[in-house]
Amino acid sequence: MDGITSASLIAIVAAVAGIGIAVFFLKGRRVVEADADWFSGFAPERYRPMLRLIDRAEMEWVAGQAGSSPELIRQVRRTRARLFRLYLRSMRTDFTRLQALGRVLIGTGQASPALAQALFQANWAFTRAYWQVQFRLALFQMGARTVDASRLLEPLSHLNQALRAPLALGSAA
Repeated sequence: MDGITSASLIAIVAAVAGIGIAVFFLKGRRVVEADADWFSGFAPERYRPMLRLIDRAEMEWVAGQAGSSPELIRQVRRTRARLFRLYLRSMRTDFTRLQALGRVLIGTGQASPALAQALFQANWAFTRAYWQVQFRLALFQMGARTVDASRLLEPLSHLNQALRAPLALGSAA
């Protein structure tokens, strides 16, 4: 590497990662609609099919098909990664909506202070899992075998349940 030391390369990678994280948090701050109609129709299970897009067994099946070639496998990986990223974008938007709904419930006194803790924990878990999945997805495109995206579904499901509890209590009163 002419003129670039290992330390310089690490610093550049760290700076790019920092910018990526900042952009993620700033994009998450945009206003999204989270009304009762949306929430009543929302179910985290709608994201379960995305797990099959990057499933190891699925890729092994493609590789085992007659006429399969390394180029075909690369193309399938690229296509599936692109589709998976669309799911991720939608999931992040829905997660932001759930967070906004939780803040409204807390702000209007319709939820206990425990919901604030649930919001924080879900945000931390989702953000960490999101970046792990993004990193693994990049490796997947290069030929790595697995991406465990189920970790993204957990905080989404937990937050959904935490938000439904105060709303169920409010409608029963």
